[in-house]
Amino acid sequence: MTEPAPLCCGVPARLTTRAELYPHRPDLRAKHIYMCDRCKSYCGCHPGTTKSLGVPANAATRKARSQFHDLVFDPIWETAEKTGGYANIGDPRSTSKIRKAARSRLYGYLAEKVDWRAHLTPAEADLIGRSDAAARRIGESQTAWNREFKDKRQVIVRRATKRAKQAEKSR
Repeated sequence: MTEPAPLCCGVPARLTTRAELYPHRPDLRAKHIYMCDRCKSYCGCHPGTTKSLGVPANAATRKARSQFHDLVFDPIWETAEKTGGYANIGDPRSTSKIRKAARSRLYGYLAEKVDWRAHLTPAEADLIGRSDAAARRIGESQTAWNREFKDKRQVIVRRATKRAKQAEKSR
């Protein structure tokens, strides 16, 4: 079953390749994207598929999403095993499972805090504007969450680091 094209400006985006955006980059030519012919917003596809990674976005929204991932979202799940309460944190498979679960929980948290349906509903005509607003709401929500749990997280990371050092000394 083929996935429907994501909507942008109230119409389905067109499937193409990154060669259209980056003709000078031969390494990107075969990678698929969905592009809106009206506003030139675009989004990538899952590797090796034509399944959209999300909703086409303009440059400002792509930048906000990227900054959110780099500065807030990714550092949380990428260090999840250091928060304590996990066994076998030295095992790469355990670390991978912990991080994958943390990433899923974070996406669940965001879905709860941001009404994804509000900007993904096919009937929404002004999808790009809603995507910008959603990106800002995500950032604001995550910033508030970080403030609330920053001190607690620092304590947990310090304890976990201390435990790891003690465990290493006892080996």
